[in-house]
Amino acid sequence: MPDFACRRGDRCAAREAERDPVTGDHLGWRGAQIASEDGLCEIDYDKVKNALLHLPGDVAELTSLIGKPITHALTERLSSARPGPSMPIREHLHALNELIDFETNAWAGSLAAHLGLEWSTLSQHHSRAGRRVQIACALLGVWLRAFLELGPTEHRARSLGVRRTDGHDEDIVTRYGDDYFVIRDGLQGAILLLDLHEAAWRIAQRHTSEVHVAFPCRRCGYMALYRELGKGTAVCRHCFHEVSEEHLDILKTALAASLPAA
Repeated sequence: MPDFACRRGDRCAAREAERDPVTGDHLGWRGAQIASEDGLCEIDYDKVKNALLHLPGDVAELTSLIGKPITHALTERLSSARPGPSMPIREHLHALNELIDFETNAWAGSLAAHLGLEWSTLSQHHSRAGRRVQIACALLGVWLRAFLELGPTEHRARSLGVRRTDGHDEDIVTRYGDDYFVIRDGLQGAILLLDLHEAAWRIAQRHTSEVHVAFPCRRCGYMALYRELGKGTAVCRHCFHEVSEEHLDILKTALAASLPAA
């Protein structure tokens, strides 16, 4: 059977350890094995789908944060979220918001053109950012498989860095006049949108009413289960798998049985 790996590589949600065949030493990480030659594993596919659902909300929350006083807690959250040389906090929030807006609409427009669907760039331009992102993510979500299969596509280069080309590989960047363009495929676009959602999520931390559940997720194995106060089910923040209250009770019973008697 051919050995194909998830395109997210060492950032794959179900990544696998690579070991030396002789010594068994850990060499690094690779993406989870998948059936197709180029694509995402099941967990990362679901994470992209989830990101497209939540990016409009991310824009709303970032916009709300921009208008609030800069707190120490926000400064701490941003310290691990900003790549490269730091920029003023409000400027970073603006940049992240604008990049989400730009990338979702760039990919939605390209996908619509590929599928022969009607897409009004002018209408989008005259809409509010939140509405633009909502419409773009809806199209990308409905046609997600086609989005992931989209071939090399050229867009203007934008980034969270000081320069528009920051974060882009030099071999995919082309300069035309005073602007820069990058060529990426749909998988790269989908992974980027997932990264943007996760960056926004780390900053906003919207789930303030959730508590951590001290059991591993049965789907991905990560200790990332959280349950909202007043609800029985828990959701994994790593793979977004939902765990029922009944299964949590089974885990509690198993844990209690494994503890030594007093």
